[in-house]
Amino acid sequence: MTTLPVGVTASQARAIVITDAELACFPRCLNRDADEVHPSLWLPVVPPWAPPSWGSDAYAPFRIKVLKARKWWAAKGDLPPNPLPADAVYESAQRALADGTGKPVEVALDEEKPPAAVVAPPEAPRALESVGKGDYVVRSGDCLASIAFAHGHAWSTLWRHPDNADLRKARKDPNVLSPGDRVTIPPVRQSVSHRPTGARHRYVLKTTPARLNLELRWGGEPRAGEPYELRIGGQVRKGVLGSKGELSEPIAPDASAAALVVGEGARRTEMALQIGSLLPASGLAGAQSRLANLGYLTGEVDGTWDAKTRTALRQFQRDAGVEPTGELDQETGDLLVSVHDGV
Repeated sequence: MTTLPVGVTASQARAIVITDAELACFPRCLNRDADEVHPSLWLPVVPPWAPPSWGSDAYAPFRIKVLKARKWWAAKGDLPPNPLPADAVYESAQRALADGTGKPVEVALDEEKPPAAVVAPPEAPRALESVGKGDYVVRSGDCLASIAFAHGHAWSTLWRHPDNADLRKARKDPNVLSPGDRVTIPPVRQSVSHRPTGARHRYVLKTTPARLNLELRWGGEPRAGEPYELRIGGQVRKGVLGSKGELSEPIAPDASAAALVVGEGARRTEMALQIGSLLPASGLAGAQSRLANLGYLTGEVDGTWDAKTRTALRQFQRDAGVEPTGELDQETGDLLVSVHDGV
């Protein structure tokens, strides 16, 4: 593989000319596996990697980080390691360099913010609209299991009620509701039982049990056979993850939080779980939560439509085999539900 002309030396000027073709072939070496690269210069490289499109909201910050990485290597008096992009990306970039179609731009190495002309403000998704027409208004942390339990019903009774048809059609999953949704809760049916006095009688309350179902992975691979400890509702459950890294435990319908510890030694991982708080994927916060759980999005889930979220959506779309638009459309929302929620 030919070494690209992307190296700089300590004697060169603070501003350099770089092309999008050069950038297209640079960053694979600057991932979390690079031993010598400072953590502040890590790039979110997840194979199969493809460079951000020229002029996209993800391109300018990416370019600046590459330039800073080159400056860091220059201060060491060395060249950055050879990049290892996919063959098709590398060959395309080489052709662009050879025929002059690579678009040059002069950028200061210590530039902190992308020029306003390069990045167009991303268009935010539409706000998630509330659905349903009942008297009960869904609050944060509610799911149908907890609502039904609090009102003396099985969740299936509410989910199948004709007046909740709009809610059922829009949300599709009784455990994934949005604050502001409305649920119809019918009166509890009275049952009269005549039994003789002076004897002991046994009554059984029929309810629909709730379960906590998770799949856990390490570096994309199932954490099969690893021990876990789940603390929930004052109880401690211990077990071993299944062949797909799955965990399935019965829980109280109104459980809202749990603490989970998985693995031992260097693989020991502690997690705080918020049960019933997952929002629909068609809304921004719900999509961000799923992207974070799947490893595409880092940092806080804050419901802000930004370049970080669009980059995560693009990578998810690439891996799912659809056009990487970076837009939270109906198809992408459905894919997130299918991959994350397992339905």
